[in-house]
Amino acid sequence: MATRLAPPPASTDAGYDEDFALWSAEQAAHLRDGRFDLIDWENIAEEIESLGKSDRRAITSHFRTASAHLIKLALSADSNPRRGWWNTVRRAWRDAEALLEDSPSLRREVPQMFTKGWSLAVADAADGLRTPEERTRAAKLPTPPVELAMSVADEVDLLALLP
Repeated sequence: MATRLAPPPASTDAGYDEDFALWSAEQAAHLRDGRFDLIDWENIAEEIESLGKSDRRAITSHFRTASAHLIKLALSADSNPRRGWWNTVRRAWRDAEALLEDSPSLRREVPQMFTKGWSLAVADAADGLRTPEERTRAAKLPTPPVELAMSVADEVDLLALLP
């Protein structure tokens, strides 16, 4: 016998912690209707702040993905997955760039986001490298300037570009 789901509440100011989706819809409706006295200002402000944090985390994640694959390209003797690694690098850069186009003010934070992404990528790349020598070399790589790393759109030797 199938369990029947209860119908959704009829809606009247759902609490932020009780039903986020309903709360969001109601807050949007209140804003559109000009019912500012019904707005949950504290939680609205928190949600707006979290949107910027979400973009920062996503950009850092794209830098991490691209960097891990750049490191593997630079250090791995494997020849088979290289095309896929380059495709992943390019896709991650494009995804990061798309977010930066939507939020241009985050461009000033790119060096910090890239450095964080790179530092996380070193361990990711080491996990994907076969030999202990490759993993050791990965751990010793310096963080390249973000401008250099982002300019690596073509298949070049990353190690040759590092200081």
